[in-house]
Amino acid sequence: MPSFEIALPTVVCDFQKHIEIDYNKRILFSAKFGAGKSTFINKYFNDKKDEYVVLKLYPVNYSVASNEDVFELIKYDLFSELLAKYADKLAFTPEDYSTLFVRSLRPF
Repeated sequence: MPSFEIALPTVVCDFQKHIEIDYNKRILFSAKFGAGKSTFINKYFNDKKDEYVVLKLYPVNYSVASNEDVFELIKYDLFSELLAKYADKLAFTPEDYSTLFVRSLRPF
């Protein structure tokens, strides 16, 4: 089946304005299942990959974990993705991290 893309310049423009607001830390991007949220976000940040550091988390990975474990899994996943994407740009020294963080990086 051929794929197609519906151009929504107003959505891109609105999203760009919203993301550029100073001190903006929260974005609610909502639509019904299958409306193209993930496709939009992936394309938007792929087009702007030189401007943003994008780290993706997939909530389904944490759906069976306890609340305490979720935070440990998220830290592990974020750090893993940082290393996978930006290892050549990272220069860690022992002072940059605590031993508590190192212990939390052990696989579960």
